[in-house]
Amino acid sequence: FDRTGIKKCKNSLILLDEPDRGLAIKLQRNFGDLLCQLTILAGNQVIVSTHSTYIMDFADHIYSVEHKKYFTTKDEFLTEHLK
Repeated sequence: FDRTGIKKCKNSLILLDEPDRGLAIKLQRNFGDLLCQLTILAGNQVIVSTHSTYIMDFADHIYSVEHKKYFTTKDEFLTEHLK
């Protein structure tokens, strides 16, 4: 995968719907790393709809549609979700 293309996509809003679907755990972590590069290196905002806790590890904050609120960590989200 050529990551130089990341630099071409700047100051954009990127929407992804369940990009983890069918990916092995290692690839989910690699994808999370790619998301970080899209936001940090290129100044993009990325919104991801996911069930993957591995991708959630890379999030600055998590919005739960079910709970209608933001969470600052994956653990905070999981604690509320598993009540």
